Amino acid sequence: MGEAQLLEMRYSCGGAAGCSEEEVGMAAYFVRRLVLSAAGVVSGAKPASLFNFMPQSCMHYRDRGCEVCKAARETIAVGARSLARFGVTLVVLDRRGGKSVLFAYRDACLARILAKPECASFLEGLGYDVSSVGAVVHELRRRMAGYYGSPDHAAPYPHEVGLLLGYPLADVRGFMEGARETCRGSWKAYGDEEEAAAVFAHVKSCELRCWERFKEGESLGELLSLPVTRLTLGLA
Repeated sequence: MGEAQLLEMRYSCGGAAGCSEEEVGMAAYFVRRLVLSAAGVVSGAKPASLFNFMPQSCMHYRDRGCEVCKAARETIAVGARSLARFGVTLVVLDRRGGKSVLFAYRDACLARILAKPECASFLEGLGYDVSSVGAVVHELRRRMAGYYGSPDHAAPYPHEVGLLLGYPLADVRGFMEGARETCRGSWKAYGDEEEAAAVFAHVKSCELRCWERFKEGESLGELLSLPVTRLTLGLA
């Protein structure tokens, strides 16, 4: 499965020239999972998304052990190269037990978040190197691996990831400090309720429309080629 073929994947897809039924099935499952879980990044409404990829549920690879892992790694690699054409980076934050924790982000958007002094200071205070987006993601990957690799997830979860997902700094702080929430949508908000509700509605609308276009027949490449929304979460 090549990059061009993966970008041509649609909600209802047939075969792909030169690809086995298994390859097509894995790629289709990956693309559906990506669009469903990272529609905000695809549409530009969110700077980043965090989601799990568990190909054991892909019917073509059930009960096939290491073959599943190999196919998943190859598909993720092709997906990462495909997304890079559109300014979206895909990295594996952790991989174990047949599950990959994936982080999809728009580098330019995260750079703008880090350019905010209050955001950079917050992450620095938690021990992050904020000299570049790559350095921040590298540290996030290290912390995620520590969390998922610890017995019973005893290591602390890096809740600061919320800032990279576009959540307002006040909300990330509020959650981490155990403040009283004012409302909740895609995340828990701790500030003005009406303002938060409006942001929740905007993000949900963009994500829903992206998924609807995909189900209506647009390919992953066509979705990524659309003009991104002017209002990206976390950059207002």
